[in-house]
Amino acid sequence: MAWTSIVCNVDFIRGDYSNIFSADMTYGSEDFYFEVWLQIKDYGRQREEFCLSSEQELGLDVLDYEGENLMPFTSPLVEFIKDINYQNKYVAIFEILSLLQDEIFRNIDDVTIL
Repeated sequence: MAWTSIVCNVDFIRGDYSNIFSADMTYGSEDFYFEVWLQIKDYGRQREEFCLSSEQELGLDVLDYEGENLMPFTSPLVEFIKDINYQNKYVAIFEILSLLQDEIFRNIDDVTIL
């Protein structure tokens, strides 16, 4: 699993948005997801080793739930996105922008001459 961000807090929303509980997921200067959750999931370390607060334990449960229930849906999407070649699309966009820039400069020159 690739990780490119840092979990700072987890917000729990129950019912309407007036009832929100936020769990502080900071772990010193470390990334909670990488330094705690992945260590438990991928390397077999125990939760007790990390001396987590009750908020962090709850946040860890949420990450466990997401890992078990959302990953089957998100993993194929991530793989699909990795396989897309954006280069052709970017080339076309930059060609259009270049033409637009040329047209703008030509119009500026025409107006300046008048």
